[in-house]
Amino acid sequence: MNNPANNKNTISHKILFTSKLILYILLIITCGCGQNNKTDEQTLNEKLDSIRDHKQQQLSEYIDNVSNIAESVKSDSEIKDLFVKKNNLYKKYKGKTIPEHDKQLFLKLRDSIENIYIDKYLSFYDILFVNNTGDIFYTVRRQADYHKNIFTGELVETSLSKQLKLTPNKTFVDFQNYEISGEPSAFFVQPCQHNSSSKLEGWFVFQLSINKINDMFSIEKDLGITGEVILVNKDSYMLTDSRFLADSSILRTHLSEKNISQKLKERIGHKTVIDYLGHKALTSFKVVSIIGTEWLLIAKIDEDEVLTETYKKNRDQNRRQLLQRAAYDSKDYQDTQISFKGDIEVDMDEFRRVSHGETLNTHGVSTCTAVLISCPGRFAYLAHVSPNDSIYGGSQTDLVLKMLKRIENFDIVTNDKRKLEITIVTPNIEHTAGLIDLFVDRGIFLSQIKLLHNSEARYANITHDYNGKGKTIVEWRLKGISGKLQTIDVSKTRNLGKLMRLISQKTI
Repeated sequence: MNNPANNKNTISHKILFTSKLILYILLIITCGCGQNNKTDEQTLNEKLDSIRDHKQQQLSEYIDNVSNIAESVKSDSEIKDLFVKKNNLYKKYKGKTIPEHDKQLFLKLRDSIENIYIDKYLSFYDILFVNNTGDIFYTVRRQADYHKNIFTGELVETSLSKQLKLTPNKTFVDFQNYEISGEPSAFFVQPCQHNSSSKLEGWFVFQLSINKINDMFSIEKDLGITGEVILVNKDSYMLTDSRFLADSSILRTHLSEKNISQKLKERIGHKTVIDYLGHKALTSFKVVSIIGTEWLLIAKIDEDEVLTETYKKNRDQNRRQLLQRAAYDSKDYQDTQISFKGDIEVDMDEFRRVSHGETLNTHGVSTCTAVLISCPGRFAYLAHVSPNDSIYGGSQTDLVLKMLKRIENFDIVTNDKRKLEITIVTPNIEHTAGLIDLFVDRGIFLSQIKLLHNSEARYANITHDYNGKGKTIVEWRLKGISGKLQTIDVSKTRNLGKLMRLISQKTI
């Protein structure tokens, strides 16, 4: 026979176990929700931080390595002995012709130094041997600084000369344009004291080029089309090349002093700024200390790309909201009829190109869609797309894709795609869904696209004045007996990137 007390204890244990299990499950759910409840902005910042920190690690390892190599000269008795012998020979025959019996010694010393350079110090662009009076009596490359004095003449204004006077014992000279080599250089300076005495014989000056660091920053696979990681000095000049400029930006491209000084002050964080290309960019920044100087490391990506990627993550929902917003966004109508010029008329099922100041026109866009693709100052295409086209599910034409391929093959290079401006005009907004996806899938950002729609219109007329700074006008012929006209200047309408920002901020 069962003991009631035992049954009661069993039930109590089951209840306690069940309660603990429920609590444990709730804890897991709560923790799981907390881990995944990140905003897109937080996720992006974490990604930028990770890329920034990875680049900092690479940079620090490289600088530590070359710094250690320069430091190692202190215990390199062989190269110090060669320094003294070469200096003595230089002082003995300074300004004189070396006699034949010492030429062999001269060549032997030079070969020995070059062999040590190749074996131990090849990480540096050059090594300068500078004696205690400032004479550069030897360099591996024997460029224009060879046999010059660092403290007089044309070299006296170099950063190397100024820094060597200020801190002669040991120093690092930040990257500057070193005219002798014709490229940005930094210098690691180590005093030369011969083993037999504590007398300062002069300095080993290790010249470091920017190339290795520049190559390091040029590779970044996880920052999309517009992203990059750049290095900036405390004078607001870029120390690395831009991904988007044909010419070198190293010590040439000067960034906003206000922006850089604020970041140097804050040390680490995130900011949305207008970058050196004029684009709104999201940045993650951090100040890194390098041997007595400071550089600013910035990982950045354009907001236009971020918004477009946000759209792609949930296309169906975002597309519906974009179309809804665009349908009510064109409010600044005027009751003014346009005087259309008759330069080039675009008929249904065709597109035309202009590039010499002509005006493009198309009329009667009703069950159709008009698509304008322009690159201001270079060219413009206008298509009048009928329901026979692929964007409507038809099979007779594919005008928009043909236009895009022609532009990509003949009119622009990859980096120029950012300059394209696209205007879509239709009374039937549902047919534009496939168009938006077509553009973004070919590397166009939402900020480059404008969508004009008027459900009260029977049809639209479009004119694009290529010669008039790319001005585009849409004329709506409204439904009804009166057939009232409404016109709009396309420049007054907001692009889909701005509408996407409103959607992502949940202000729609």
